[in-house]
Amino acid sequence: PRPVALEHHQPPPRTRMKRLHIASEANGYTGWGLWCTWVAWFAARAGWAVSIDAADPGLWPIALKLADPWLTVGQPAHVDLLITTAGNHHVAPRPNGMTATRHAIATFVEDTLIRPREVDAYTKADVVLCGSQWNTDLLRKNGVANAVTTVQGVDSRVWNRVYPTGQYAFPGRHVIFSAGKLEYRKAQDAVVAAFREHLKTDPDAILV
Repeated sequence: PRPVALEHHQPPPRTRMKRLHIASEANGYTGWGLWCTWVAWFAARAGWAVSIDAADPGLWPIALKLADPWLTVGQPAHVDLLITTAGNHHVAPRPNGMTATRHAIATFVEDTLIRPREVDAYTKADVVLCGSQWNTDLLRKNGVANAVTTVQGVDSRVWNRVYPTGQYAFPGRHVIFSAGKLEYRKAQDAVVAAFREHLKTDPDAILV
């Protein structure tokens, strides 16, 4: 399907807009960069005044044009909600000198080993936003009671089942797409094993 242009949208006027700071960089070439870009953009659409730490110069002007003036680069002194990030064995510190009414940590963990210093950092936040239920279960098993699942979802205007006539890449064949890089938690080995069994009843199928 053709990409859908993102329309300019102004949040509804408010007497006092809530301020959100995402302690990350917006860009179009890393997982965290894309996450930061979309969370910032949709939060601005929802009526938040959003700031981020840094931005890719080629991408951010587009986002600014779409949501100006509710997206800015820089670190304000105080925000209503601060979101920091975390991953395997690393929980990013809060920005120096910034205060926040509430603090959330967004995390995508791929290692089953959660160290005590990570648990301590997680539990100091008001909430931990986990990218999958697997992440939530893992952290809660290790004592992080404030972990919740926040599924990212997709933009259904772009990713949908509506294709122009004759635009299928493999017409007449059953195509199975397995998304995700080669790592333990993605279980690509299980996908390949299952596909091997599937081929016994559907020999023309394709695994992408």
